[in-house]
Amino acid sequence: MAQQKKEPLASAEEHRRRITRWEEVPDVSLGPGLHMHICTAENMTAIFTNLEPNSVVPHHRHDPEQIMIVMEGSGEQVVLGKRYKVKAGDYIVVPAGSEHALYVGPKGIRTIEVFSPPRHDYEAKLAEVMKAKKK
Repeated sequence: MAQQKKEPLASAEEHRRRITRWEEVPDVSLGPGLHMHICTAENMTAIFTNLEPNSVVPHHRHDPEQIMIVMEGSGEQVVLGKRYKVKAGDYIVVPAGSEHALYVGPKGIRTIEVFSPPRHDYEAKLAEVMKAKKK
């Protein structure tokens, strides 16, 4: 079998402009026990969360549709007035504009959450944290 020709490798400068390690993005707090790293793009936002045991993301709503992927731990995601038990390996879709909340389980929860269109409010929070960090 012939070896497939690969595209050229990006230069160090191209790599620096396109690749970011999410763990190096400043931690943003949404409230007691609610921490996240915000990754932004033109048409979507992703967050990596680390939520402390028994913490609560209060009821809220936002225009972007949301997918929450549970990486570790467990909790109960509330969507449109119903609780859904979620654990590592699950994902749940929160429809655009719907009221939802999260009750974090006794061991905490780590999630990856994707929003489309982007969460501009999260972009603003990240900008505030980065500005304060530069001082």
